[in-house]
Amino acid sequence: MGKSDSAKLIIAKKAILKSCFMRAGETLGRFGSFFVRRWIAGISIDDALGCASHINVQDKVATINYLGEDLTDPASLDKTLSVYIRLMTRIKKLGLKAEVAVKPTQIGLAVNYDTFYKNYAYLVRLAKKQGVFLWMDAERHDTLDNAYTAYIDSLATNRNIGVCVQAYLRRACEYAEGLTNAGGVVRLVKGAYRESIKIAYRERKEISKNYVGTMEYLFRHSNRFMIATHDEQIIRKTLVMEKKFKKKVMFGMLNGIKGNLASQLSTSGEDLHVYVPFGEEWLPYVYRRMREGGASFILRSVFSR
Repeated sequence: MGKSDSAKLIIAKKAILKSCFMRAGETLGRFGSFFVRRWIAGISIDDALGCASHINVQDKVATINYLGEDLTDPASLDKTLSVYIRLMTRIKKLGLKAEVAVKPTQIGLAVNYDTFYKNYAYLVRLAKKQGVFLWMDAERHDTLDNAYTAYIDSLATNRNIGVCVQAYLRRACEYAEGLTNAGGVVRLVKGAYRESIKIAYRERKEISKNYVGTMEYLFRHSNRFMIATHDEQIIRKTLVMEKKFKKKVMFGMLNGIKGNLASQLSTSGEDLHVYVPFGEEWLPYVYRRMREGGASFILRSVFSR
């Protein structure tokens, strides 16, 4: 099979996969799909808060994200901002151990920097008022300079905010260094967006190596950061580094994936945070998870606890 045939086969497989998820979406709307609800809390704020409450009972912290990205319509932006406002208000009212995670392009960065900065600054102020930790998720590499600039600027008014760094990016450690030097709180993930080979590593071994190297930098230079991964080898290395550097870190895992491992970490005294997405726009999130981990990873998450 030639290169062109191979490329066509890959494209065909992706089209089939996307079609399957579209059909799953229709099923979710009519019947409630178990396949998707393993990862997505549901559609409404009540669904997300109910999931967070269940996570709290297990002595874990919920990190709640309202799904959506690349928003440019003013009505959609207003709706998203309103959801985050209500979400933080209710987290405080209910006394939940829960954080909020927001994507830059869902609050205006897909429009322009000024719109994004105005909305993000508002959420940063509200998070401080409500006593809720606010994470900024990372998206495609071409959004990061603006996103990180706004984050660093916002540290002047609220230190209880964090930001995501993606280890598959070749500049991951450079990003972590700049954010840490500014006093930021980094959540280190592997990353799930499609990027150029010049921008990001593709091979799992390379990504893991970059992850561990960036993690070691954080252990040496930061006192507060999160290691967000399901990679058991990296988790074991993290536990070793905790003893070596005499530091306790936050661990982050996705809702519905390797729940037993999450419970083991929490039971052993580790600070475990579970990422809980909710909302109508769940398809891109699930599609990225599938592309990131592969079919076998997703199937294991469905048929294991």
